[in-house]
Amino acid sequence: MSNKKPVKRRTRIIDSASIGLYLWQLPNGEYLSDNEGNFLNVASRKDDLVKMTKLRQVAAHYGYPEGQPVYYSGARRVTDEEFDIQIQRMIAGLIPDEYDVGAYMDEARYRKQHGTS
Repeated sequence: MSNKKPVKRRTRIIDSASIGLYLWQLPNGEYLSDNEGNFLNVASRKDDLVKMTKLRQVAAHYGYPEGQPVYYSGARRVTDEEFDIQIQRMIAGLIPDEYDVGAYMDEARYRKQHGTS
Protein backbone atom coordinates (compact mmCIF):
# COMPACT_ATOMS: atom_id res chain seq x y z
CA MET A 1 0.00 0.00 0.00
CA SER A 2 1.08 3.50 -0.72
CA ASN A 3 1.21 6.24 1.91
CA LYS A 4 0.42 8.89 -0.66
CA LYS A 5 -2.50 11.12 0.05
CA PRO A 6 -4.93 11.82 -2.79
CA VAL A 7 -4.34 15.11 -4.53
CA LYS A 8 -7.13 17.59 -4.02
CA ARG A 9 -7.81 19.55 -7.15
CA ARG A 10 -9.23 23.03 -7.12
CA THR A 11 -12.14 23.71 -9.38
CA ARG A 12 -13.14 27.12 -10.61
CA ILE A 13 -16.48 27.80 -12.19
CA ILE A 14 -16.25 30.35 -14.95
CA ASP A 15 -19.48 32.10 -15.81
CA SER A 16 -19.53 32.55 -19.57
CA ALA A 17 -22.96 34.16 -19.84
CA SER A 18 -22.96 37.94 -19.68
CA ILE A 19 -26.58 38.30 -18.55
CA GLY A 20 -29.15 36.37 -16.59
CA LEU A 21 -32.12 36.83 -14.31
CA TYR A 22 -32.53 37.81 -10.69
CA LEU A 23 -35.49 36.13 -8.97
CA TRP A 24 -36.88 37.14 -5.58
CA GLN A 25 -36.34 34.33 -3.07
CA LEU A 26 -38.53 34.32 0.03
CA PRO A 27 -37.12 33.40 3.47
CA ASN A 28 -38.63 29.90 3.17
CA GLY A 29 -36.55 29.25 0.02
CA GLU A 30 -39.43 29.53 -2.46
CA TYR A 31 -39.45 32.09 -5.26
CA LEU A 32 -42.10 34.79 -5.42
CA SER A 33 -44.60 34.11 -8.20
CA ASP A 34 -48.19 34.87 -9.13
CA ASN A 35 -51.05 32.38 -9.37
CA GLU A 36 -50.07 31.50 -12.93
CA GLY A 37 -46.50 30.53 -11.99
CA ASN A 38 -44.82 33.67 -13.35
CA PHE A 39 -41.83 34.49 -11.16
CA LEU A 40 -40.95 38.02 -10.07
CA ASN A 41 -37.70 38.64 -11.95
CA VAL A 42 -35.51 41.20 -13.62
CA ALA A 43 -33.03 40.70 -16.47
CA SER A 44 -29.61 41.84 -15.36
CA ARG A 45 -25.87 41.42 -15.30
CA LYS A 46 -24.52 39.74 -12.18
CA ASP A 47 -24.05 42.03 -9.16
CA ASP A 48 -26.05 44.92 -10.69
CA LEU A 49 -27.02 46.78 -7.52
CA VAL A 50 -29.52 49.02 -9.33
CA LYS A 51 -31.51 46.04 -10.66
CA MET A 52 -31.34 44.21 -7.32
CA THR A 53 -32.65 47.32 -5.55
CA LYS A 54 -35.53 47.67 -8.03
CA LEU A 55 -36.42 44.01 -7.53
CA ARG A 56 -36.38 44.50 -3.74
CA GLN A 57 -38.66 47.56 -4.05
CA VAL A 58 -41.17 45.73 -6.25
CA ALA A 59 -41.23 42.72 -3.90
CA ALA A 60 -41.87 45.06 -0.95
CA HIS A 61 -44.61 46.84 -2.90
CA TYR A 62 -46.41 43.51 -3.33
CA GLY A 63 -46.06 42.77 0.40
CA TYR A 64 -42.91 40.66 0.43
CA PRO A 65 -40.13 42.85 1.87
CA GLU A 66 -38.34 39.86 3.41
CA GLY A 67 -36.16 37.87 1.07
CA GLN A 68 -33.24 38.27 -1.27
CA PRO A 69 -32.42 38.46 -4.97
CA VAL A 70 -30.90 35.27 -6.42
CA TYR A 71 -29.01 35.35 -9.73
CA TYR A 72 -29.44 32.73 -12.48
CA SER A 73 -26.69 33.13 -15.06
CA GLY A 74 -27.72 32.70 -18.68
CA ALA A 75 -31.42 32.45 -17.86
CA ARG A 76 -33.84 34.50 -19.90
CA ARG A 77 -37.55 35.21 -19.99
CA VAL A 78 -39.76 33.34 -22.44
CA THR A 79 -43.38 33.97 -23.34
CA ASP A 80 -45.99 31.23 -23.24
CA GLU A 81 -45.82 31.02 -27.04
CA GLU A 82 -42.03 30.67 -26.99
CA PHE A 83 -42.36 27.93 -24.38
CA ASP A 84 -44.85 26.02 -26.57
CA ILE A 85 -42.47 26.30 -29.52
CA GLN A 86 -39.60 25.04 -27.35
CA ILE A 87 -41.67 21.98 -26.39
CA GLN A 88 -42.41 21.30 -30.08
CA ARG A 89 -38.71 21.67 -30.97
CA MET A 90 -37.71 19.30 -28.16
CA ILE A 91 -40.24 16.66 -29.29
CA ALA A 92 -38.85 16.98 -32.83
CA GLY A 93 -35.34 16.25 -31.53
CA LEU A 94 -34.06 19.80 -31.92
CA ILE A 95 -32.43 22.07 -29.37
CA PRO A 96 -35.49 23.52 -27.61
CA ASP A 97 -34.26 27.10 -27.25
CA GLU A 98 -33.05 28.48 -30.54
CA TYR A 99 -31.09 31.12 -28.61
CA ASP A 100 -29.17 28.60 -26.46
CA VAL A 101 -25.70 29.28 -27.86
CA GLY A 102 -24.04 26.90 -25.38
CA ALA A 103 -26.15 23.98 -26.55
CA TYR A 104 -25.30 24.70 -30.19
CA MET A 105 -21.60 24.85 -29.32
CA ASP A 106 -21.85 21.50 -27.48
CA GLU A 107 -23.63 19.95 -30.45
CA ALA A 108 -20.97 21.23 -32.87
CA ARG A 109 -18.22 19.84 -30.61
CA TYR A 110 -19.97 16.46 -30.47
CA ARG A 111 -20.38 16.34 -34.25
CA LYS A 112 -16.73 17.22 -34.77
CA GLN A 113 -15.56 14.50 -32.35
CA HIS A 114 -17.88 11.81 -33.69
CA GLY A 115 -17.78 12.73 -37.37
CA THR A 116 -21.49 13.32 -37.82
CA SER A 117 -22.94 16.18 -39.79
